Amino acid sequence: MSKIYSVESLRHLVDERYKVLVVLKDQSTYVGTLNTGWGRGHYHLESLTTNDGGMGFPRSMIKQIVILPTGIVYPKEMHHLGKLKKLNILELNTLVNKAGYEFI
Repeated sequence: MSKIYSVESLRHLVDERYKVLVVLKDQSTYVGTLNTGWGRGHYHLESLTTNDGGMGFPRSMIKQIVILPTGIVYPKEMHHLGKLKKLNILELNTLVNKAGYEFI
């Protein structure tokens, strides 16, 4: 499996406007709606709150994407959609809390 998310996989998330939790390679965690960024290979996570401008980052910095509120870990390649991992409620709660939101 690829070490970074494919453009096709990220495009699907952008088009569907899922609420997601993104863990970056520096272990920072953010919640929002994924959108294309200002440059090629860059993405922008639109915050769920109106007072926050969101977060921009390159595709290579994404470690993990989790679809909210289901806790499904989004695969890095579209052809792996049949092999989905789901976080348990405690794992999901920990990540959401780390992003500065309350889940439970």
